[in-house]
Amino acid sequence: MHTYSKEDVKKAINEVCSILGITIDEELLKDYENGKYPDLLMYEKLQRPTLCIPAIHKYLISSQSFLDQPIQYYDIFRACRHINLIQVLSKALKSAISVTGHESKLAILKSATSYEVFESCLFELAVAHRYFVNDQVRAVEFLEESADESPDLEIELDNETLYVECKKYNRSNDLTFVIRNKVREKVRPLLETFYDLREDTVVELSLHTYPQLISPERIVTASINSLRSGCPIIYDDFTVSVRRLPGQEFSDFVLCPSPKYFWERYGFKERGEWFGLVHHMLAQ
Repeated sequence: MHTYSKEDVKKAINEVCSILGITIDEELLKDYENGKYPDLLMYEKLQRPTLCIPAIHKYLISSQSFLDQPIQYYDIFRACRHINLIQVLSKALKSAISVTGHESKLAILKSATSYEVFESCLFELAVAHRYFVNDQVRAVEFLEESADESPDLEIELDNETLYVECKKYNRSNDLTFVIRNKVREKVRPLLETFYDLREDTVVELSLHTYPQLISPERIVTASINSLRSGCPIIYDDFTVSVRRLPGQEFSDFVLCPSPKYFWERYGFKERGEWFGLVHHMLAQ
């Protein structure tokens, strides 16, 4: 298992900034850590963030927020990905600056606002790094991109030349996000209804058809009936079960979102049977 210290993360941030010739936007970092932009690190296929900035700055801000704990807001789920990959990027960049043709890759790293574009470039750099540090490799070169499919790297060995095309799997396909966003859209009126009623509840909703075919009004009505009756409401196209939660007070600050909070409050496990979690809370 890969482990790291805060010093490792700090070193990676400094090396990336130095090689790319960039700095962390301190004003934006402060606003983010105070909770002004909670969607800053959002994956654009899932939801467009409020601010459109280069992905590299999202990585740097996210990683720095790990070092600045405790802070008002910390996106623990997305920060974990960024913290690990910023260290991969740091190692790759130290090799990349010695690879012929690296200039265009660094330009993409500094300008790409899409995670897909940024992380594809990061992956190519990481692959180049692995070849660069291999004792059997004499030279590594980034090849110019073209409209047609073509290799990304030229690898020179003692007696032969290899051509490598880097392929990174998408983090998730478009259909997954269409369904997820539709479900969120359908359950939002329900969350707002219980919010207005000041009812603390957990709603377990199972869909047996496409979410587009179920109206939010039916979900609201069935959920209220389940809450009142204490029984699941079962239809051909969906099933809903609602249970009331007691109010909760904390003697100290609690990190939310966090696996600990979701487990203790909702009984939600990251690797459990739940497939999605949408929450709406009134915190004071």
